[in-house]
Amino acid sequence: MSLARQLNQKFDSIIYRFREKQYRHSPEWASHRHNKKIPETNWSVLHRVIADECRRRDIPFEELRIDADDFSQFARKFRISPFSLYALRSREKKVMEHYVAFKLLDLKPGNRYIDIASESSPFSGLARRKMGLEAYSQDLSYPKGLRGNRIGSSADSLPVSDNWIDGASLQCAFEHFQGDIDSNFIRELARVLKQGGRCVIVPLYVGQKALNIYDPLLYADWKDANADTDAEIIAELALGGHFERIYAPASLARILIPGLGLRYCVYYVTGKEDAFPEITAGAREQLSRIRYVLLIEKTGN
Repeated sequence: MSLARQLNQKFDSIIYRFREKQYRHSPEWASHRHNKKIPETNWSVLHRVIADECRRRDIPFEELRIDADDFSQFARKFRISPFSLYALRSREKKVMEHYVAFKLLDLKPGNRYIDIASESSPFSGLARRKMGLEAYSQDLSYPKGLRGNRIGSSADSLPVSDNWIDGASLQCAFEHFQGDIDSNFIRELARVLKQGGRCVIVPLYVGQKALNIYDPLLYADWKDANADTDAEIIAELALGGHFERIYAPASLARILIPGLGLRYCVYYVTGKEDAFPEITAGAREQLSRIRYVLLIEKTGN
């Protein structure tokens, strides 16, 4: 992304923070029907329920332990320029997300890879230079179509041919897919992945209750009718996007779709904090959100 566009995004962020501060202290926000706290999660209970749900569906549920030395090598190799404005307040989390994705994708030089919902991420460019991948960035905000190394489209309707990619990943992006885009994206993977191709979703956001969360400033025309039928609706300021979906273990059925020639594996990530000998409290809280990861592999047609 050009410096001019990064600066425009930074300016938009400053304007948003000003609006958010005013709105947070307004009577309108105090009386908003969806202004309520996100339910707290009992992680040990949730972990057992996810394990039971995966067992019921015959889906592996495995530990992915972060090797601190291996991660350090990756972080040095994929070092983001100190002059970049990308992910300034969550850079440790972003690097960890991409480390997990590339670890599970196991791509080789020359493989074709798409960073889905990439927006301003520099990682597809780094993957081209550092790994020798034929790497692409995809985002709804790009000009439509396949233009060089950019793909402008919705994630569930990629303008590429069947069996086109070896790997894809989504880093803190999948939860923003509203409506049926999440399940339609899984079906699209069955079309565009090569045999043996993989996709990694990191993090896979799961809670004890299904939630649809939206930012009332960015999503002023929100309609409750658009929410998932099983989800509690919550309005949250400074969400980091228009919409966010948290799956309950049972609602994972909408994306763990059988009969597509896809194999699923859910990982729980451990050892993240050991990879950062020095880290701020804010960065540690961001990092803690990488609890679960979904690996999808194409095994049949």
